[in-house]
Amino acid sequence: MLKLPRVGTALNSFMHVSVIGHGMLELAIIYKTTNAYGVTIHKMQNYEIYSDDRHPNIQNIKANIDSLLSQALSTNAVIKITINEARNYVWVGGEQYSGRLVL
Repeated sequence: MLKLPRVGTALNSFMHVSVIGHGMLELAIIYKTTNAYGVTIHKMQNYEIYSDDRHPNIQNIKANIDSLLSQALSTNAVIKITINEARNYVWVGGEQYSGRLVL
């Protein structure tokens, strides 16, 4: 299961795409939700994650995040993504990365 910022419940069904481009990881998470009228709609959250002194290799960042998101789909473990907009940090499964939620 996956817990996202600004989403009320943990998701047990979602898709994710991660692409390395321009020295950063672009991560998109697509999920379904039900609106106030009972209609199922698709939503997406986009993240930009950068290499830094803690995580200098963008390929390793991608492999780690892809692995965590695969675990979230295939096990009962809850993987949480949190953000600190003021300091440009993104945490994925407890691991801190430089990055941001793209609105």
